[in-house]
Amino acid sequence: VFSSPLLSTRKWEEDAKLLCAKLPETARSAIAKANRSQRFHSPEFRRATQLHFRRHVFRRKEFSPEMQISAFNETLYHRLWGPSEFLCTGSLKRFNAEPILRTIDVPTMFLRGEHDEVMKDTLSSFAQLVPKSQLKTLAGCSHLGYQEEPAAYLQTIRGFLRRLKRTH
Repeated sequence: VFSSPLLSTRKWEEDAKLLCAKLPETARSAIAKANRSQRFHSPEFRRATQLHFRRHVFRRKEFSPEMQISAFNETLYHRLWGPSEFLCTGSLKRFNAEPILRTIDVPTMFLRGEHDEVMKDTLSSFAQLVPKSQLKTLAGCSHLGYQEEPAAYLQTIRGFLRRLKRTH
């Protein structure tokens, strides 16, 4: 199961640009300015990032108790991705798992949220590389579908596994 996966940094950044284009002009301008200047701490940029986050990363008002006690490791995130969700400058800059996907020869599910950062067309292109794959979209969810709709998320994965068990 690939759940809202980053499988190609280039495609992730392309999706981020498409999603950014749907933000209000003030947000788009703040993101563009931060990307050009490499200064990501302005209040305008933070507001734009929060708007993107609320639309495409986590749409609920509160995290579950489990998520509230887990710590987001900003240092690790910056080292791997960078200071902005919209521009990769970290060690994942050239990451591309597409060649590996072609070698997968087991039933595989690609799972995303309806409002996810990873766009449906992008995930569909990955699924097409895996012969025994299927694409599922969780209605009303974004990137953290397992937090937004945990029952539906688990039901989707369990259903996939049950179908595998019946056929193997």
